[in-house]
Amino acid sequence: MGMIISLIVALGFIILTILLARSVDRKYIVKKPNGDVDFAETSFYLRWNTLDTMNVCLSVYAVFCMVVLNILIMAEFTYEQALVQFFMSQSQAFVILVILNLCFRISRTLKSINARWGNASNEW
Repeated sequence: MGMIISLIVALGFIILTILLARSVDRKYIVKKPNGDVDFAETSFYLRWNTLDTMNVCLSVYAVFCMVVLNILIMAEFTYEQALVQFFMSQSQAFVILVILNLCFRISRTLKSINARWGNASNEW
């Protein structure tokens, strides 16, 4: 039962993340006529934004789930109990989600830096 509830909660967070990313994409990201991101014109990736705040909140939630899971295991709960299943699944899902968000963020930031100042390093 804990795995099913965890799946529903994780799916809700993933849908919320996708909806937030799509709305940010439409509002703040400058696109070229062919639909690609124009990193030279988009300053969204070079400053703290909503997606960074969301990533911090997801990280805190993942740490919270791991701490609760450790407390439950120290209290001699077993895997058959719904709470242990829930927090185990949540910990795994949100650590993966946070790592993917972090990789995406680093990649986009480096592309934006390269598009804006990539040729400036050759002038020195």
